[in-house]
Amino acid sequence: MIAAFFDIDGTIFRNSLLTEHFKKLIKYDLLDFSEYDRRVKEAFKLWDERVGNYDNYLGDLTGTYVDAIKGLPTKYNDFVADKVVELKGNKVYAYTRKMIKWHKAQGHLVIFISGSPDFLVSRMAKKWNADDFCGSTYHTDKSGILTGEISPMWDSKNKLKSIHKFCESDTVFDMACADIFQFCLIFDCLKCCCRIWFLHFFCCVREIFIDRIIDPGRI
Repeated sequence: MIAAFFDIDGTIFRNSLLTEHFKKLIKYDLLDFSEYDRRVKEAFKLWDERVGNYDNYLGDLTGTYVDAIKGLPTKYNDFVADKVVELKGNKVYAYTRKMIKWHKAQGHLVIFISGSPDFLVSRMAKKWNADDFCGSTYHTDKSGILTGEISPMWDSKNKLKSIHKFCESDTVFDMACADIFQFCLIFDCLKCCCRIWFLHFFCCVREIFIDRIIDPGRI
């Protein structure tokens, strides 16, 4: 069985699902904006002015987000997650949208793997008719309250581990017959596989690069 693995943030989706969720939580007065203002605003400003590092901004944002949602009831979180995908879920790159449809038409499995929260990844997967998904798990207690405990999926090591789990699952397919749509996975995949289809990956990177350089207003 052939499978295509897609990352979401920056590969399918034009922004970060976590960022959009954070903004909506603030908009609906479920989080305190002062925390974002104090811990993230400066890092974003430096990155936006091409002085700071995007990873630093994302690290500050993620840390603030994790701290902020601790204690949030699932019912409120689910409401905002639904709104994020409803309002932002169509803002995807043309090429990856086309490739998702192409793989589905060929009868291939389409699997989303992302560092974004699993409750956002699951909704994005449903919207784009993916066969399965894996995201960072945000744990809840017995009362459905977010605890702040996370099983992360934002590094290539954990994503590659998830890909192998899919390969070993009941729906067996050869790792050699997988399209990998994410830059940070390509080098790790080369270490463990002798034959992976990278053509679509490089085309995807090329389109995203051109899109951001030539027409940044579309982002």
